[in-house]
Amino acid sequence: MLTAVEARVLIDSIDTESPASLRDRALIGIMVYTFARVGAGIKMRVEDAYVQGRRTWARLHEKGGKRHEMPCHHNLEEYLEAYIEGAGIGADAKGYLFCAARGRTSQLSDKPMVQQDLYRMIRRRPKMPVCALKPAVTASARPGSRNICETAASSKWRSKWLITNPPALPAFMTGATTRCRLTRSSGF
Repeated sequence: MLTAVEARVLIDSIDTESPASLRDRALIGIMVYTFARVGAGIKMRVEDAYVQGRRTWARLHEKGGKRHEMPCHHNLEEYLEAYIEGAGIGADAKGYLFCAARGRTSQLSDKPMVQQDLYRMIRRRPKMPVCALKPAVTASARPGSRNICETAASSKWRSKWLITNPPALPAFMTGATTRCRLTRSSGF
């Protein structure tokens, strides 16, 4: 789970020069702003992002045939509109909203993305500034202590701190597996 600051930094780091990068920003926006599962996000059709009144809505098809329709955040609205216009997919309402790229190009195919495509997309994101995607480290164990990452992001010496402490990718993005063992003495 990303914090609001980490999600903002991740979305802002995506360039918007190609249809594939517009797709990446819109897909990450769908997952961040609607809390959609990966499977529900990548299986959306173009008609599932629609305008009702003056507001854009997103329709998610969840497990068991459940449908969730919700209004989009104004940033998500902007990301979806830019992607649909930039990729030129607005005319095919029954087509997939998030299509896979053709090979290693930035051109999109007609085939839907699969979960592995999404994981590769996240892995190829550049190193994130301001502690994004780095597990939060607290200054002390007492309640109410400030997060070191937030302190570094809000201070004047942020760039100097980042040079000496580069952000690390979490285990799920590096392919490493970790095991957590909870014991009674650990407080859980």
